[in-house]
Amino acid sequence: MKYDAFWSVQGLLSSIMMVLTLSSWHCNAQDTNEGVTQEAADRWRRVMDEISASFKISRNSEPIPNLKRSAILNLWDPARSTRLGQAYLWTDDGRPVMIGCIMTGVGLGKSEVVNITYEFNSLDSQAIQVNKERAVWDCPTAGIEWHRLESKDGPNNSRAQRLIAMRNIARSFQVDGSARMSDAKKFELLPTPIYRYEKERSYASDGAIFAVGDLTNPYVFILIEARDKDWWVAFARSSVWELRINRGNQLFFKFDNIPLETASLSGRTYYLNPIGERRTNSAPETPLQVLK
Repeated sequence: MKYDAFWSVQGLLSSIMMVLTLSSWHCNAQDTNEGVTQEAADRWRRVMDEISASFKISRNSEPIPNLKRSAILNLWDPARSTRLGQAYLWTDDGRPVMIGCIMTGVGLGKSEVVNITYEFNSLDSQAIQVNKERAVWDCPTAGIEWHRLESKDGPNNSRAQRLIAMRNIARSFQVDGSARMSDAKKFELLPTPIYRYEKERSYASDGAIFAVGDLTNPYVFILIEARDKDWWVAFARSSVWELRINRGNQLFFKFDNIPLETASLSGRTYYLNPIGERRTNSAPETPLQVLK
């Protein structure tokens, strides 16, 4: 696929828009997230790092030797200003295995006791299990479904050009969703990937993960990979809502609604526990006992 000056200009414009968008989000977060100081937010994020590190992830009940964990996105919910969190990615030799969010419940800085929410979606092709002092979640199937994109232009040899192409692919999808589709809300794409991976001797020579949501509160993750002469795409949810993913004004993929009371059960590719544990504003480093 041959790129000309148009693509270079488009890439420059994308970078400018990314900076402007992120700056706007940062300002909005600072203006709206009153009642939570930067010191408190940093303290809670250190706690979330410790919580995320305490999960043990295995594949087919066997340890994953090269598993690594990294924080990839700070979360802030604009509709509920006293809630924050972090998105984490677990990778096996660079390839995504699981993506998850650790978040405080509503009321951070307002009430003494704060619920901690666990949310995971498998990105692996095999069964994975998550434990934290006990069995937490079992995903018995492949976590995502890959789709080959029909396109006359395959991946370019240039790393920079492939990034431009992946951004354009991510932009080609529109995501909307709600607890009731009659009240569906359109979500926006975070204009730069939250993770990028390359593997010279893997079937995917390049790949990236994009987030789509409400400011930095993700609802869908878009995974894009370059495989030989084709582009492939997959989606992971970050909400129990019904979510519709459209392309070219046509439905491309859909996530069905999950009743909240069943979201913490094993057997699905997605897991959500609104009260994974409880902490306090005065001593967030110490977990409270939660009845199971």
